[in-house]
Amino acid sequence: MEHVVLTVQSQIQLKHELRQLQAWSAKYPQGNVLAQIYSKNPQPGWLKTLAEQLHKVMPNVTVVGCSAMGIVCSERYMFNSTVISLLRFEHAEFQAQMLTCDDGHEYQQGRQIAAALALQQRDIQGVLLLANPTKIATTQLLRGMSDELVNVPIFGGLAGDFNQNLSTEVVFEQHSCRAGAVVVAFYGESLRIQTFNYLGWTPFGEVMTVTQADGDTVGTIDNIPAYDLYHYFIGIEKEGFFSAAMEFPLMVNHGGKMVARVPVAVGKQHELVFLAPLAPGDAVQFGYGDVNTILSDLSYAREELLQFAPEGILVFSCCCRQSFLQDDQRAEIQPFEELAPVAGFFSFGEFDTANLPQDVLNATIVSVAFSEQPAPPLRAESLQVKARSDVKMSRNLNRLQRLMCFISRMTDKLNAKNQELTRLAQLDSLTGILNRRAFDELLAQEFQHCRVIQAPLSLMVIDLDLFKQINDDFGHALGDQLLRNMVEIVHRCIRHSDGFARFEGDCFMLLLPQTQYGEALTIAERIRSCVAQQLTIKGMPELPMVSCSIGVAKMHEVDDHQALLLERADQALTRAKQAGRNCVKGE
Repeated sequence: MEHVVLTVQSQIQLKHELRQLQAWSAKYPQGNVLAQIYSKNPQPGWLKTLAEQLHKVMPNVTVVGCSAMGIVCSERYMFNSTVISLLRFEHAEFQAQMLTCDDGHEYQQGRQIAAALALQQRDIQGVLLLANPTKIATTQLLRGMSDELVNVPIFGGLAGDFNQNLSTEVVFEQHSCRAGAVVVAFYGESLRIQTFNYLGWTPFGEVMTVTQADGDTVGTIDNIPAYDLYHYFIGIEKEGFFSAAMEFPLMVNHGGKMVARVPVAVGKQHELVFLAPLAPGDAVQFGYGDVNTILSDLSYAREELLQFAPEGILVFSCCCRQSFLQDDQRAEIQPFEELAPVAGFFSFGEFDTANLPQDVLNATIVSVAFSEQPAPPLRAESLQVKARSDVKMSRNLNRLQRLMCFISRMTDKLNAKNQELTRLAQLDSLTGILNRRAFDELLAQEFQHCRVIQAPLSLMVIDLDLFKQINDDFGHALGDQLLRNMVEIVHRCIRHSDGFARFEGDCFMLLLPQTQYGEALTIAERIRSCVAQQLTIKGMPELPMVSCSIGVAKMHEVDDHQALLLERADQALTRAKQAGRNCVKGE
């Protein structure tokens, strides 16, 4: 195969470039050459004009493309408005079509078109998807296609708008659409396609929770209007919101991987419209571009591409990266250029189902390697990745790299301190076990969980007998040591998964998730016996025997609140005290 990349600024320049390729394209029949047009030129009809010019000079090509925030190509030509990628295949074939989406039916349409593509030929190797970002539910379309083409990579991006008005279009041949998608399926046993993506954005600040959301619109986060959080923490005003906010997306963990969500507009109630959906309950943080992470990921991506040995590379990079890197956009493209011709565009969102099958990505760069040559054997020299210092960076990017290093280190230290404070806030300062507040949260969580999965749940209340008298006779210091010694004894009798807490004074709670009532009674008796035999203090022979009383209760099917379980356990403890102490009583 062959990958030819053109960049143009005008129709005159386009005609000049195409004339030089006229003889080249005439050698290849229909279906062997795919032309992709990506342009930041806002002139109405520009993409259709380009498609028409391509067909006049190269009638055998198939044309697809979309509007863009910027173009990806050789660094010498990135100032031009339009990039044209010509993929010419020796043996592989492709099928392209435009899809006009019906509102609310994108998932079903995604499955239908994917099933049709798979039926045309068995050896489908990958699918290029170009879509409008706001007029259709792109996430649902992508999920439908991904669910049907489970092991087939779907890659591409959301069309962009250089003027940031979200006025985008996709094109197929001489047809354009502002509420649809273009799909290109690639077939052929000899064709190899592999996708790579990396993020490079790092979460910072406190973890927040999405409390109200509907698809791509987020109403509140931590019950605060979403825009108000951006305004408070980042200082972003409504005017020019998208330009300022795109560099600070929200970060969320989806399926074990961090993904970014970029807000594009502010609503009347200070809700935010995002380029990809968030759901109520999602834990989010603000994100920032970390130059060190970006360069590290770049080295790793280049290493993988070296091993693949591409003949052509497509790149779909988020507009966030374009805004963040400014004049250093070339730093991310430069290492790829040394491997194969590169073309692509800066988008409003990216697709890479081979790595994240259910998500539209933001703030991500996706590179797609093509080759019709057999995979080369892995050689040691192919793993020699260009050092990060060899990537051309401006003084501004070097300065930003050092600043990001400082911020990253300070964020790590702050997170470590916050985690330690959170841990300490959950523990009893004397004994080191859970405190009452942490136990109440654990009980509510386990009570609900065991009800849902229909598992048993047992609870015991443990109280040291006559502890007040011991405190009065021997002092509080000795009493404190007794409590610590008792905790050590109980720990030897229970599991790590059990919830042991100091409730108040000499009263302790022990929560036993997924434990039958009879087993809980046995554990309680073991604890009582060990305390009676072992709870002493060295060097205090005059200390009388210290025992404990224990009340045990179980969760009932009719219980609708954990307070009922606590009440029965407390009543059982009262009966144990009334029975003479140093004993176990159940419900």
